[in-house]
Amino acid sequence: MKANYVLLMLLTLLFAGCKKEKSDGSHQILGVWQQCQRDGEYIEYLIGKDHLIMLPESTENEFMIYSNKVMDNAIVITGINVKLLEGVDTLNVNHISESALILEHEYGEIHLTRAGTYHEVDSTDLETWKKTTLDAYKERLIVANCPDLRSDEEKNAKIPLGEVVEEFEEILETPIIQNDSVSY
Repeated sequence: MKANYVLLMLLTLLFAGCKKEKSDGSHQILGVWQQCQRDGEYIEYLIGKDHLIMLPESTENEFMIYSNKVMDNAIVITGINVKLLEGVDTLNVNHISESALILEHEYGEIHLTRAGTYHEVDSTDLETWKKTTLDAYKERLIVANCPDLRSDEEKNAKIPLGEVVEEFEEILETPIIQNDSVSY
């Protein structure tokens, strides 16, 4: 009887101490997220466990690929085929739900809505993965139908470039002074 009690206590402690953790593939931030810009441009963010891929409508189906590290409250990214000003950027998670994601970095907030499930890059069949991903992107682009929310003044803004002066001053030879001697 006492042995059964001890065994029961050990099993209880063992199972109570084991905590089931989410695998990398089930993290809530992973997936396909979309954003409509103020000017009507559609952008998708494909967030996987190792890569963040951006598909802006303006790049005509070119992938902007970043290496990433997904954490609970942030994504740390490094450009693969894109250069970042600082080399590394951190996107802090301000809000996440099943349908919405707000990321913040030094340039402001990025408001995203979930668009679908992300399938990791298949390096064994990259061309098929790319075609499948682009086909799904094009379908979501049509459905999103992002409106241009700019005013007429913003759309037709004429930015003054200033006056172009085509006169140049003659460049004079400047003496170089080294060790108290002058040379030209």
